[in-house]
Amino acid sequence: MSSGELVDKPVLLLNASAGGGERVQALLTDILTVMTARVLPGVSLLAGTARKAFDEQGHLTDPEVVRTIQAGLNSLLSAVENPRK
Repeated sequence: MSSGELVDKPVLLLNASAGGGERVQALLTDILTVMTARVLPGVSLLAGTARKAFDEQGHLTDPEVVRTIQAGLNSLLSAVENPRK
């Protein structure tokens, strides 16, 4: 199924869906795992949370969500800087 581009590459999935995102994230995680990508623990904003995390202009305003996303990005950066041998 994989042509090799994602073999052991770290992948972080970010999802802010108003509905159905959990299912899509789970399916995409399965697909990427079969393709031998290294899926890092994802950051998911569930339906109720996603709507409340942004203001009317679309700016992310929820400090907890910001911290969660920053942690996910830090995890990705660490995985890129320290690849598996």
